[in-house]
Amino acid sequence: MLQKLTWSTANSAPGYRTLAAFSPPTWGESWRFWHGIGSLLLLWTTAHSPLLQQLFTNHFSRYFGKLSYALYLMHGPVVHMLGYWLVPWCQDHISGRGNVWQREIGFAIATVVVVAATVWAADLFWRACDKGSVRLARWTEGWVMKRD
Repeated sequence: MLQKLTWSTANSAPGYRTLAAFSPPTWGESWRFWHGIGSLLLLWTTAHSPLLQQLFTNHFSRYFGKLSYALYLMHGPVVHMLGYWLVPWCQDHISGRGNVWQREIGFAIATVVVVAATVWAADLFWRACDKGSVRLARWTEGWVMKRD
């Protein structure tokens, strides 16, 4: 049976045990303090490292940044309409269900198809709805701001 992770169970781990000794006593959930410090260090490092910045400023990353909201909206419908049907179909007709590896191969094949379909659906949604909504919001903001 899995044990629920709490600060009292986390501080028995070697790394967190040391951090627990330095946690502010007034902080509610002490482990969140250290996650916040880690997040700030990651942001600072990325802001000052041209090599890490390339991960976020290349064409591929910028495209998926624009597509992220559409991916969030489209992944559920695609998984429900295609994924739940395709996984068993791939296992029955392509890989088989004889052992764990066959089932996993069927799952992997279906996953590739579902990911591709999700990105395609998200791209369609982004082009048809999201870009127009952003244009409308910008126009509305400009119209309202001119009316001082």
